[in-house]
Amino acid sequence: MKILMVSPYPPQPDGIGVHAKNLVRALGGRVAVAVLTRRGHPERDDAEEHVCRVLSTSPLSLPRTIRAVHIASPDIIHYQFNIPALGISWIWAILAGVITRRERGAKLLFTLHEVRRDTTLLGPVGRLLYRLIAHVADALIVYTAEARGLLVERCGIPAAMITLMPHGAPDTFPRPTDDEHAELLARYGLSKDPVLYFGYIHPDKGIEHLIDAVAELEQRSPGALDGVAVLIAGQVRTRQGVFRYFERKDRAYEQDLHTAVERLGLQLTVRFIGYVDQRDTNVLLQSARCAVLPYMDATQSGVLNLFIAARTPIIANNLPGLQETLGDAGLLVEPGSAADLALALSRLLDDKELCDTLVERMATLHDAITFTRVGEMLVATYRQLLQHPHAST
Repeated sequence: MKILMVSPYPPQPDGIGVHAKNLVRALGGRVAVAVLTRRGHPERDDAEEHVCRVLSTSPLSLPRTIRAVHIASPDIIHYQFNIPALGISWIWAILAGVITRRERGAKLLFTLHEVRRDTTLLGPVGRLLYRLIAHVADALIVYTAEARGLLVERCGIPAAMITLMPHGAPDTFPRPTDDEHAELLARYGLSKDPVLYFGYIHPDKGIEHLIDAVAELEQRSPGALDGVAVLIAGQVRTRQGVFRYFERKDRAYEQDLHTAVERLGLQLTVRFIGYVDQRDTNVLLQSARCAVLPYMDATQSGVLNLFIAARTPIIANNLPGLQETLGDAGLLVEPGSAADLALALSRLLDDKELCDTLVERMATLHDAITFTRVGEMLVATYRQLLQHPHAST
């Protein structure tokens, strides 16, 4: 069985790209996997996967993509679909897949990462987009029951063609040594383990509410943080073509966050540390006193699963997809409520027994969502698709 994974891919800094790489590793030894991704990084081969970097915004990308797909000769083309991830390049990748299916019988499988956001933000256009994807797809994968319900109820997509599975989390997170921990604190100028936001900077992430919560906590309980920094780790997603308009909006939002920190006098507490190198990610996630995901709109979160694997106490907004993943293994707060978020921060900073309880629950939750488990489910999905394909029109 040959699988062609179409996705952003490292070293491009993209969460879905990291997710795709983890899936490729989980599939290793079970099926043959190649990757089709964006141009802009040197082509490279390694022991686990073959990566073909041909996608771009140019229409000239289409013949290159068709040629690359033909060379890969896949049984299934598996798209990790998120609009901003590849932008206009998705058009060429999907057209190449449709042509390959017509000529060679390949099946088209789409994992849909942002159903809630796209159908809400784009309204009728988003719903039409997902109906078109379902029209060309042989099967769909989503990571939450909420996403499946939105596809059925808002987009009129048959439930029978939608498979629900976990998003996936690293099987293991090596514990940092004392020296690694000390080096990380020194590198970022920290005297204590921090409170951590980790991920892209985007208005949907609700980072402004975290900043407001820090101000409220310091006003209500002076000294509550007492040298504990609140780190905003991440950057604005770079975009291509017409999507650069959204990148400019994200950069304006980032500037608004800096302005809010200065206005509230939080420069010594709230710090923006930008993109975190892979060498630091593991240690940083496990060194955090707690993680905060103040998202205002999300179907699911790969970052949430990273923190679950790292056993970092989590505060997340009570969105259906996040609640579905986290359950009682974290603290859920009302979206947009700085007061609720400040209270949750205070609880986790003060109550070690509560933190220990949440970590124990995360350990149980983690067993069911590892990438090994997801890889097994994907192989079963691939086999079922080849044996009992959806009758696309």
